[in-house]
Amino acid sequence: MKEKKSTEKIKRRLQNMRYKNITVFTGAGVSADSGLPTFREPNGLWDYHNPDIVSNSDGFELNREEFMNFWDTVRGEFLSENFKPNKAHELLARWEYIQTSIGGEFNLITTNVDNLHDLAGSSDPIKIHGDILADGREYEYVVEGQLFSWKMPDVVLFGDTTKRQKDMWDAVDKTDLFVCVGSSCSLGEGAVVQAAKRNGAVTVEINPNPTYTNFDVVIEKSATEGIADLSTLVMGAKG
Repeated sequence: MKEKKSTEKIKRRLQNMRYKNITVFTGAGVSADSGLPTFREPNGLWDYHNPDIVSNSDGFELNREEFMNFWDTVRGEFLSENFKPNKAHELLARWEYIQTSIGGEFNLITTNVDNLHDLAGSSDPIKIHGDILADGREYEYVVEGQLFSWKMPDVVLFGDTTKRQKDMWDAVDKTDLFVCVGSSCSLGEGAVVQAAKRNGAVTVEINPNPTYTNFDVVIEKSATEGIADLSTLVMGAKG
């Protein structure tokens, strides 16, 4: 574990503390160990498809066939039974169970559109980029005079507004401990980290390739190893 501030004060604040409100923000790094295809990473989905079409809110009008084929294929991949929650998902669900069983609050915010947090037992993950297994917007189109309709997954595209913003900000505004895992928490998500810090929360990044962007504590480990270490340090929630 590396700390931006070379002091034992923050570690003492973490160790065996009973935080009233804990918020964990997860990204693609949490689901990577389950083998799920990613969008941005090398050999990810965008390496084989044009993101300006398939991930754009205007993509259907730009190239209907490519847009529909992409999302039908991706949805089919995520619906397969090949992907299961990994240890990181399970540890987070267990941490939530322990935290809420002692009267605390635990909120999970994720940019992931899969359902692996749900399958692991997390209650009501705040999916700000949507849910690929749910139906989203419906498109109509005409082929040879016949009207067809097609529903794409309920995911956020370029040009869309992120989902459940109120739930996300409510969680961040009252949190005592904010943990970013498997995500850079940069760009738009960076505002979430800053908001947590302004409200007095201890902020932690778990990332094997850390960003070192305004976090109090940095744990240079995989999602599974880092969550195990941190949850044990905070409340002995090792799975």
